[in-house]
Amino acid sequence: MSEKESTPRGRRGGDPEQTRQAILRAAQLLFAKGGFEGTSVRAIAREAAVDPALVAHYFDSKEHLFLATHQIPSDPLILVGEALRAPLKDRGEILARSFFERFLADPNQIGVSVIRSAVTEEFAAHLLRDSVVQAINSHSAQLTDNDDDADIRVTLAIGMLIGIVFQRTILKIESLSTMDAGDLARRVGPSIQALLAPTNQPPKTDRLKR
Repeated sequence: MSEKESTPRGRRGGDPEQTRQAILRAAQLLFAKGGFEGTSVRAIAREAAVDPALVAHYFDSKEHLFLATHQIPSDPLILVGEALRAPLKDRGEILARSFFERFLADPNQIGVSVIRSAVTEEFAAHLLRDSVVQAINSHSAQLTDNDDDADIRVTLAIGMLIGIVFQRTILKIESLSTMDAGDLARRVGPSIQALLAPTNQPPKTDRLKR
């Protein structure tokens, strides 16, 4: 084998940033398909066409590489901003659609990869909790327009949304596989709405008038 052939796609001795990005892209693809446990460093290196030693060189460990490929935006307004701007009666479907679009329409499948890996890896579970659940819960009172049990109700809503993504992308439930983010949101929206605005509880503004 010639020296040129022994250097996969020229990346082993190429530009460091190009090599790093190649590893990140390969890791995103494989983590989304197989999760953390089902993805090896060798498989990532093979997909990126680099020596496995370069994965450790740039990212120290598979755990650090996973975290680097899953930079979920910490701003919860990305998920809840549109719902917060809508009337309370419409927030259930809008929150569901924003969530599904973020998790299902992302070509890198970052959210799906985190959910898949959170089943078996504690650090991935912490990532999901801190970057999604707690971030959305930081706006629970505004989402529900009612302080009573707002955190609990919003947490239940998030759990429902995560569960649907899990069923569609990981369990691959056939009846859900053909539904896009909009279809899913229309179906689950009323259930999310019932959690955000229970009909047996008046809005906070009404209670203050009593």
